[in-house]
Amino acid sequence: MSKRVTRVMTNTQSGFSLIELMVVVAIIGLLATVAIPQFSKFQNRAKTSEAGASLTNIFSAEQSFIGLYGCAYSGLLTVGAAPQGKIRYSSGFTALGGCTLATIGVTAAAGDSFNTITVSVQNIGNTAVAAIAACNAAAPASACILPEAVGQAVVGSVTPATTTFTAGATANLNAPAAAIALDEWTMDNGKNLKHLLDGT
Repeated sequence: MSKRVTRVMTNTQSGFSLIELMVVVAIIGLLATVAIPQFSKFQNRAKTSEAGASLTNIFSAEQSFIGLYGCAYSGLLTVGAAPQGKIRYSSGFTALGGCTLATIGVTAAAGDSFNTITVSVQNIGNTAVAAIAACNAAAPASACILPEAVGQAVVGSVTPATTTFTAGATANLNAPAAAIALDEWTMDNGKNLKHLLDGT
């Protein structure tokens, strides 16, 4: 008697079917559609912490200046509120003003201005565009301007009068993109921080 040997062919290839791959791609696309806008908002919210820090710096310097001389002054370098690091918000005041420096025996600091952008541009020594290029090439500790702050006027600030002041901070958090999302903050001499316009 002869035995018949039958060979069973087994499929040794394994993998995913086209339908399974299409389902995975569709799920990833759906997650990306939801996650990317949320991530952008999260990034913008993180950027807004600079406004509070910058305004607190100006507040502290103004209060110290008032304590020493009995009046406020909007020259940031003169009062000791020099900008630090990379500047995303245009912070400060709308004009120079406050007490008369000659009356209190104080000389204005060289390159002084009423907002962080002007101070930084003067310190770097050129236009805002050149300042951005210099910022990108400079050491991280140097004060320089990021695109979010370029061309943004400080909104909501009040030039100091005697011992009262309101400093402002403004940025376009979507810069350098075409869409404008202005984010505006103020802080007064009572350290009241207000979010005037939410650009996040």
